[in-house]
Amino acid sequence: MLKMMQLPVSGVLCFAYKATKQLFLRLNRGLAKGKDFLHTLAYVLANNFIDPSINHGKASISVALCTFTRIKIKLKMQYHGALHKMSTQYGSTVRYTLKVGGDLLLMNALIGREFSATFLGEHICFCGQLVPEVYRQNFCRECFFTKPEASPTIMKPELSKAHLGIAERDLEFEQRLQLQPHFVYLAKTDRIKVGVTRGTQRPYRWMDQGAAEAAVLLELPNRYLAGEAEVALKEYFTDKTSWQAMLRNDPCSDALGDAWHHALEVLPQSLKQYAVAGPEVWSMSYPIAEQLLKIKSLSFKEKGDTFSGKLLGIRGQYLMLENGVFNVRAHHGHRVDLEIR
Repeated sequence: MLKMMQLPVSGVLCFAYKATKQLFLRLNRGLAKGKDFLHTLAYVLANNFIDPSINHGKASISVALCTFTRIKIKLKMQYHGALHKMSTQYGSTVRYTLKVGGDLLLMNALIGREFSATFLGEHICFCGQLVPEVYRQNFCRECFFTKPEASPTIMKPELSKAHLGIAERDLEFEQRLQLQPHFVYLAKTDRIKVGVTRGTQRPYRWMDQGAAEAAVLLELPNRYLAGEAEVALKEYFTDKTSWQAMLRNDPCSDALGDAWHHALEVLPQSLKQYAVAGPEVWSMSYPIAEQLLKIKSLSFKEKGDTFSGKLLGIRGQYLMLENGVFNVRAHHGHRVDLEIR
């Protein structure tokens, strides 16, 4: 203040002008940022970009707002922790959410960004314990051979025995899982395949598989009958997906409706009573900015393994990067450092 009093009038005016100019510039920058923030928030809310089935914390909301590509905010984001299978939400385009440690990433907004991931050499088993390696399907050896969640009936529903009151590993758990409505369905990826899923997993099972279309054929009261129907239909349809062909988006000329009627015809008579009224076809569209022509698998095997590249799209449980594809589900429980630019 003393210095200003000692300045001539012209100096005081010059100082005031510069100070006022700087103040207005800062206000304008703040208003611009606020406008971008509100614009993005409105778009996120209007388009249901936040999956209501997930308990989002502050981190996920921040990601939704700060990484949405419309305003192109160039932030470097770093995450640390165990990978989890991506959750999905059905819509005009399938929406994906990836959990890394305690953070939730809304993946559709991150297509076009650079990803870099490094494996830390540790796994979190299904049981929640930190283990040096997993045996199969994110289970350590002990869990794989003892937990009911890893029993053979998970992969082969025709082996189910809970409807007979016979325990395999844990009868109470097996009754909850097996004695509930199950669907037998047909899905189209690169070809028509048959599959089984619980009634609560429609359409999530199909999105996890990367199916372009799917339709329920049978609704059965338990897992055993669904498995029997699947075994019968495997004489006419595959139960496998060619993930490479699916990610290349190889065309399938077979009509799902025709396959549905054919499957109903060849079913054993005892199972036809469980057929639904008709083929209600679900269509799935995936967030893919650029289609891959060559498929190279990226994976983590040893501590320090890494991959990096621009995210071009997502289908099934695969991140489609410019230099390869990464199966998130196959790496469930792997602890990583993830950086997004």
